[in-house]
Amino acid sequence: MISSADVFALCASIIKPEYYLPELRNSVSFILEYYNEYHTIPDSDQVNAESGVELLERVVTKDKISYCSKEIEKFCKYSAIKHAILASPKLIEAEKFGDVESLIRDAVTVSITRDLGIDYFKDPAARIEAMKKEANYISSGIPEFDTLIGGGFMKRQLIMFMANSGGGKSMVMANFACNLLERGLNCLYISLELYEDVIAKRFDSMVTGFAPTEWDNRSTEIAQTINNKAARSGNLFIKYMPTGTNTNDIRSYIKEFELVNGFVPDAIMVDYIDLMGTNEKVSADNVFEKDKRSSEQLRTLGVEYDMLVMTASQQNRSAVEATTINHSHIAGGISKINTADLVVSIIFGDVQRAAGEIGFQFVKTRNSDGVGKFVYLGWDRKALRIKNDEGVRKPASTGLLIDKNNTQSIMDKNNISSGLLGLMDF
Repeated sequence: MISSADVFALCASIIKPEYYLPELRNSVSFILEYYNEYHTIPDSDQVNAESGVELLERVVTKDKISYCSKEIEKFCKYSAIKHAILASPKLIEAEKFGDVESLIRDAVTVSITRDLGIDYFKDPAARIEAMKKEANYISSGIPEFDTLIGGGFMKRQLIMFMANSGGGKSMVMANFACNLLERGLNCLYISLELYEDVIAKRFDSMVTGFAPTEWDNRSTEIAQTINNKAARSGNLFIKYMPTGTNTNDIRSYIKEFELVNGFVPDAIMVDYIDLMGTNEKVSADNVFEKDKRSSEQLRTLGVEYDMLVMTASQQNRSAVEATTINHSHIAGGISKINTADLVVSIIFGDVQRAAGEIGFQFVKTRNSDGVGKFVYLGWDRKALRIKNDEGVRKPASTGLLIDKNNTQSIMDKNNISSGLLGLMDF
């Protein structure tokens, strides 16, 4: 390593003193400190003077740089795995299973960075064409919604809906799941609150159009309608997992899912993130850190499996009287919003339901200028579906909700806040 600055530069990020024999660790520490301060490597005389270890410098020609760096990479990876295994028993005894998994995962992923990113000025036409082909926008099923979020949902991103208690979080996620199913995508809906049969019954209404109250008397028709639509739809899987489930638990489930089904879902809905735990122990008093880790870990899962990840969160008390929603209205830690790529507040109370309306306010959008804007759509109470029609709109000039015929809605800016208070039927 000290014979070639090029070799050391390639390997510096993965080298740790504990990988080496005890008598060499001071030398490695000195070399790393020297490199970080002076941006070059010390010679053998300096290493000897500082650590009392004599190293023999060798000539490393350019054709051997790749070989040497690969050998060092292999050594560091094996050393990291060995240290992770040796450290695991104490962590297991302390029931820090998340730390064990993190150690092992970090060890097996030790590698030299070979992806140097985009050479911006090199063949821009080819780069643009490649990016166009790789664009993974997924339509939400609602054109206005897609426009305000920059083209649609994206895989490897965390989408989060906000609402007051009983404000439609589960219903909205299930609606978007149905829209994705209609586009042939496979969805996994994980509930941390309601059992699988309750969620399945909701989907029965959304897929068939039959009201929940008709479920008992028209079960044969409902089943036949579902069978008819199955051939034109993606697959839907519904799984209940207990409160406190963490991302590692979900990851283990997905691995088993892939073994059984031979594929990974295109989208995963976790209902909902406030009920999740973290991969490692975090003090119950540190809500910011708990929410930061759970949201970051859930988003990483989407990146790891190239999935769209959707979840939801409660709003806090201050949202009850608010006419517009911002970051401060999230329940728990604001770190959830910091991590999420798209955050949308649901406006769906008694007033909206009576008018057959549902609203969305965009709190955070990474890919557009939609922050602060609203979309109002129709609501089909019987089928529990968001209607993709022209719906009602809120002109900024008056603050009133008007429909396409310019007739005033039952909801104006003086009772929007009361509408936010409404509870869902289910």
